[in-house]
Amino acid sequence: MKVSFMQGKYESLVSGRSLIESHLHLHLVEHLNAEIVLGTVTDLAVAVEWLRSTFFYVRVQRNPCHYSLPPNLQHSQLEAKLQGCLSELK
Repeated sequence: MKVSFMQGKYESLVSGRSLIESHLHLHLVEHLNAEIVLGTVTDLAVAVEWLRSTFFYVRVQRNPCHYSLPPNLQHSQLEAKLQGCLSELK
């Protein structure tokens, strides 16, 4: 029974019938710290660019409610929110 559930789940994902959401925001500090240690992220501007390159950034634009953001979020508001979050991590 578990096998058929998992098979159905993965078939749904592959066919595009169910959405895949990011979980990066749940562990953002750890991932960002790893990028800093690797030398990928060196300052706030680079951190913002790095975040813009993630699947999380794509999904938060398409489904802001899933990430506890208002549904009619403007692009400039999202940018300000993300920059503010990264600034708070300093």
